[in-house]
Amino acid sequence: MKARSMRVLIALLGVLAVGVVFVLGSGPLAGAAPGDGDSGTEEFLSISLDAIDPSTVTTTSPGTVTARGTLTNVGDRPVRNIAMRLQRAPQVTTSAGLGDSLSADANSFDVVGEFQDISEQLAPGKTVPFTLRINLSDNSSGDPSLQIDKPGVYPLLINVNGTPDYGVPARLDDSRTLLPVMGLPADRDRAQIADQGADPATAPIGGDGSIPPDTSSPVGLTMLWPIAAPASLAPGVTGGGDETVRLMDNGLQQSISPGGRLDHLLMAMEQVHADDPDSQLSRSLCLAVDPDLLISLQSMTEPYLVSTDPGDPTGPAREGTGTPQAIAFLDRLSALAGQTCVVATSFAHVDTAALTQVADKELSEVGLRAPSDIVDTILGVKSVRGLAIPASGVVDDAGADLVRDTGSTGAIVAASGLANSAPTSPDGVYPLGADLAAQTYDPALASALAAVGTTPHSAQVTPNAQRAGWVHGSEQARRQTAIASLMFSALAPSASGATPQATQAQSPPPPADPIADRIGRGEVLIAPPTWSATPEDTKAVLSAMTMLLGSDLAVPRALPDIASELATASSTPAGAALVAPRTAQIQGPSPQTIAAVRSSSAQISELQDAMTRRADVPVTPAAYMAPLREDLLRAMASVAPQDQHAAGHAATMRTSAVSITVASIRDGVGILDPGGRFTLASERSPLLLVIRSDLPVAMRVRLNIAVPDGMTVGDLGVIEIPPNGTRQIQVPTRADRSRSMTVAIGLVTANGVPLGDPINLSVHSNAYGKPLFIITICAGVLLVLLAGRRLWHRFRGEPDPADLDRPEPDERDRLMADSRALHSPPERGGHHPDGGHR
Repeated sequence: MKARSMRVLIALLGVLAVGVVFVLGSGPLAGAAPGDGDSGTEEFLSISLDAIDPSTVTTTSPGTVTARGTLTNVGDRPVRNIAMRLQRAPQVTTSAGLGDSLSADANSFDVVGEFQDISEQLAPGKTVPFTLRINLSDNSSGDPSLQIDKPGVYPLLINVNGTPDYGVPARLDDSRTLLPVMGLPADRDRAQIADQGADPATAPIGGDGSIPPDTSSPVGLTMLWPIAAPASLAPGVTGGGDETVRLMDNGLQQSISPGGRLDHLLMAMEQVHADDPDSQLSRSLCLAVDPDLLISLQSMTEPYLVSTDPGDPTGPAREGTGTPQAIAFLDRLSALAGQTCVVATSFAHVDTAALTQVADKELSEVGLRAPSDIVDTILGVKSVRGLAIPASGVVDDAGADLVRDTGSTGAIVAASGLANSAPTSPDGVYPLGADLAAQTYDPALASALAAVGTTPHSAQVTPNAQRAGWVHGSEQARRQTAIASLMFSALAPSASGATPQATQAQSPPPPADPIADRIGRGEVLIAPPTWSATPEDTKAVLSAMTMLLGSDLAVPRALPDIASELATASSTPAGAALVAPRTAQIQGPSPQTIAAVRSSSAQISELQDAMTRRADVPVTPAAYMAPLREDLLRAMASVAPQDQHAAGHAATMRTSAVSITVASIRDGVGILDPGGRFTLASERSPLLLVIRSDLPVAMRVRLNIAVPDGMTVGDLGVIEIPPNGTRQIQVPTRADRSRSMTVAIGLVTANGVPLGDPINLSVHSNAYGKPLFIITICAGVLLVLLAGRRLWHRFRGEPDPADLDRPEPDERDRLMADSRALHSPPERGGHHPDGGHR
C-alpha cells in the first residue's frame, strides 16, 4: 500500500509540474486584455499596410478614412478570432512628435474605432486581406470616428487582436503611420454651426461645413533631389591613363539601366521639367549631384574592368559592359542639368568632421572645394556655389572653419545642430559669424525621407529613440508617414509664431517646439545621398509638394536664392551657434580609419611633391595621384547608422588598397643591383649605378650612401629619373687604401621618402693610400739628387765617383771609339768593316 500511495503521489506531482510549466509559458498571453495587452516577445501576426485612402485629407475628400492591407501569420501556430480596428493619437504639435508617435505606447492612441472581424482562423504562413473604414469626424449617425475637427497631422494605429493556440486573446501586432489633414470635407452637422455672415477668407468653417487650411503663412519650399550612388570605383588604382579603370561590381550599371534606382530618380525630374520647366514645383527643386558619381560614370564611357576582388588593385578582373548605359545616362543628366538648378555635394558625401580630424589641406580641397568644378566640367553647367551641404547634417566649429577655408559662405544644417541666440528667423537663415551663415532644416523630414524606399534607413540626425519607429512598417506605411511629415510645417503655422489672429482666438497656444523656432517658415527637404525611393515614393513626394504649392500652403524657394541669402547673412553679426544634437548620436568614420587616411594622405603628398611634370609626358603628377586621394575620401563617407558596420569594412578595404598602391609607387623607383664585386681601378674611380623607374611620371631623387672609413663619395644632389626608363650615374669616390669594403646605397625622394630597396655593393679598391704616396715622393727626390750629382761632376770635368769601379778601356775599345767607320751608317750594297752586308 505504501508503495502504491507513493506512485500516486509522484504522478500527481508530475501533473502539477506540467500544469505549472504550461501556466508560466502562457503567462504573457494570459495577462493580456483585448486591445490593451500584447503577445510578449513571440511574434504571431504581421500587418502590412497597403494604402490609406485618402492619403491626404482635403476639403474635397470623402468623410471616411479607409485602411487596406494584408495580415500574415508569421508564427508557428494557428491564430483564431482575429479582429482589427483603427485608432488615433492626439494631433502632432511638434517636430519631435512626428517620430515619437511612431514608437509611442499603444494606449496613447485613445480615439478608437470598433473591432472588425477579419478571420476566424489563420494558419501559419497564410495571409488574409483586410479593409478597415472609419468616419473622419463625429456626425449625427453616432458611428465611431477619428474625431478630427481641424487640419493638422494625426498619428494612426492599426491594431490586431487574436487568440493563438495555447494562448488567450491579446494584441498581436500593430502598424503605425501619420495622416495629413489639409482640410476637412463638407459636413452638414458642422455647417449648422458655421457663421454664415463671416468672411470666407478668415472663417474657420465654411458654409458647407468644410474647414480649409490656414494659408496666411506659407512655407518656403525647397528640395534637394539626390543624384548620387555608393562609391563604385575599385580602390588603389592610379590615374592619368596609365591603368585601366576598375569598378568594384556591376551595381552602378544596374542603377543607371532602365528600371534602376538612379534611372527612375532622373526620370522623375525629367518628367517634372517636361510638364512645365517654369512651374512652382520645378523652381522648388534642385539636383544635388555627387561628383564621385560623375567621375565613375565618365570612367565607364571608356573600356573598364570589374574587379573580382575589389581590395586587390591588380587582381583578376573582367571586362565591363556598362559603357552604353553610362553614355546615355550622362547625356540625359547633362540635358536636364542645363535646364534646372544644380548643386554639388561633398565628394563621395565625405564626413566633414572626419576631414577636420585628418587635417590635410589638399584632401579637404578635393572633398569640399573641387566638387563644384567637377560637376560644372562634366555636365557643362554652372552650379550653385558657396554652399556646403554636410552629409551628416551637422557641423562643429572646426568643421565651420574648414567650410570657410574651402570657399563657402553658407551651410545647410539640421536645426537640432544649431542654437539660435537671435530671434527666430522667418526662413531659418542664421549668421554664424566670421563670414559664414547656416540654413536650417527639420531633422524629422530628413528622417522621414530616409525611411522610404526598398531599404529604409535612419538619417544621422534622427534621434536615437526614434530610429526604430521611422524604419518600421511596410513601404506604403513609411511612404504615408513621409508625406504627412512633409506637410507638417505647412499645416502648423502657429509653430513659427506666425499664427494669424483668427486662429489664435480659437485655439490655445501650441507647446514649445525648438525645431520650429529654428526653421521658421523655411522648409528644406534633404533626402539621403543613396535614396532608395521607389517610383511610387517619388511620385507621392512630388505630388505632396504640388498639393502644398497649389493650395498656397507653400511657395517655391529656389536654392540659388538661399545661397544668396546666406552670402548676405554671413557678413552680419552671429545670431546662432553650432551645437551637437542632444538626442542624436552622430557616427562618423572610426579612429582607425582616420589614422589610416592621415598616414596615407601624408605619403601621397610627399610622393607627389617629388614628382615633376614634363612637357613630353602626358601624365601629370596631380592626375596620377588624384584617384588615391579620392579613395581616401570615399573611405570617410558619412553613412546611415544602419550601414556603419559595412562602411567600416569598406573603409578598411579602401585604405588597405591605397597603402598597397603607395608602397608599389615607392618600389617603382629603385637602384638596379649589379651583383658580384665592384673593383675600383684607382683611388678616384667612380661608382657606376643604374636607377630604373616603372612610373609614368618623372621622379626627383637623391642617393643615400653609407661608406666605411677610408672612403668618401661625392654628393650628386637631386637627380631626375625619367618615366618608365633608366638613368646611369657615376658617383665620384675617393679611397685612401687598397682593400675590400661594403658600401650601402639607398634611394630617397628629394624630400626624403625612401624608394625601392637599398643595395649593398662589395667594392675592392686598388688605392695604396699615403704610404705609397710617400715612397713615390722619396724615390723621385732621390732620383733628382743622383742625376744632379752626376751633372755637377760632369760640368766640373771630374769623374763621377759612381764610375770609379769601372775597368780601364783596352786598345780595341779605344780604336772602336775613335773609328768613324764604326759610327757612320753603312752604304746600301756595301760591306761592313766587320764583314757583314750593308
